[in-house]
Amino acid sequence: MEEESNSDVRIIKRNGSIVTFDMNNITNDVSKIFKSTGESEDIDYDALRIAVNVINTLGIGYENSEMDDLDVENPKTENPKTENPKTENPKIEKLVTRDISTETIQDCIEIMLMSFMFYKTAKIYIINRYVRQKLGENRDSK
Repeated sequence: MEEESNSDVRIIKRNGSIVTFDMNNITNDVSKIFKSTGESEDIDYDALRIAVNVINTLGIGYENSEMDDLDVENPKTENPKTENPKTENPKIEKLVTRDISTETIQDCIEIMLMSFMFYKTAKIYIINRYVRQKLGENRDSK
C-alpha cells in the first residue's frame, strides 16, 4: 500500500508561489537553527518534536504515515523540574485542500520553540526570519 502524504495542503510562499507542504522543510530549518545556537542536546529529536507539534497545531494531517508512531513530547505537559511525560500522538486525519502561508507556519515554529523553552533558538529564528523578510522586500522593490 502506498503511503499517503498530505499533498492536499499547500504553502503560499512570500513571493506568492505555491508549493506542496513537506514536513521535512520544518525539521531541516529548525535543525539548522539548533546547530547555530547549540541549545539542543539532541538536534534531530528536538527538531522533529517541534515539527510534529507545528503540524498538530495547524491541523495539517498525515494519514497512514510514520507520524502515528512518533514518540514526541507535548510542550503543554513538559516540566523541566520533573520527569517529562511522553504523550501519545493521536491519529491525524488527512485534510481537504487548504492553503497555509509561510508566515503562519513560521509564527507557529516561534511559539513551539518558546513552548519547549528554547528561548535562545527562538530569538535567533525570529531575527533570521526578519532579515530574510527585509531582503525579500528589497529584492521585490528593485
